[in-house]
Amino acid sequence: MIDDLTVRGLIAQYERFEWRLHHVLMTPETQSALYASFKELFGNVEVIESDINAIWFSRPAQNGRLAFELRALGNTPFALVDSSEPDANDIDLQNLFRRVEGKMRERLSHQH
Repeated sequence: MIDDLTVRGLIAQYERFEWRLHHVLMTPETQSALYASFKELFGNVEVIESDINAIWFSRPAQNGRLAFELRALGNTPFALVDSSEPDANDIDLQNLFRRVEGKMRERLSHQH
């Protein structure tokens, strides 16, 4: 199970490299386990109930685009990266998120 110290350390690691917490995906079980620490861990960032545990981060990319990284939370941590135009609309971003989350689900299913 993921604990608040692990999540706190992960967020701090990304912040050192200028990544910004964008939103969080968590299973109901993980949400329950971390509920007491939510405000401290995530502030006002949206936490979405999901079938995977992962955190979305964002930062400006060197090519003028906006980089997004989806970092899995679990025993075998890994991340997937994609990018969008800096002025991408909500529909385009939602499509990006769904596409990358689908890839992560696929990878996680191969690990089990």
